[in-house]
Amino acid sequence: MVTSLNAVPGLTDRERFVLGERLDGLPFARIAGALGVSTARAAQIEAKALARLGCRATVAGIHKRERCERAEALREKGRLVRLAELQADPELVPARKGRPPSARDRAEERLDALASDLLRDAERGRLTPERERWYASEADRAANSNP
Repeated sequence: MVTSLNAVPGLTDRERFVLGERLDGLPFARIAGALGVSTARAAQIEAKALARLGCRATVAGIHKRERCERAEALREKGRLVRLAELQADPELVPARKGRPPSARDRAEERLDALASDLLRDAERGRLTPERERWYASEADRAANSNP
């Protein structure tokens, strides 16, 4: 249950419980079971509590708005949106594997790896003229590859 609801004056314990559980994403059926009331009664308790607080929106509407905002943010990143990504914290849900990387992306990854290896060899004193030529030829090959 959301602890910040305890500080809200004018709500009964039952209303606080229902609002807290709904804000945590529980459906009316589970809340109703916990309270020993019907699903419709649990919905009435939520509506009454929100009315006392002066809210015009429902908890479901708030969740729907959050899901829409997350979907829009994910679409802006150019990804397909999964249901899990809409219902969970985006930082905790792994990204869906999309299309394979383009030739340009693979070339950039290869160049980055070559640069890291070159710097590591230079720091360790292993960079010989022959090794420098090898890095140069590999970099040219990666930059000019068009698979």
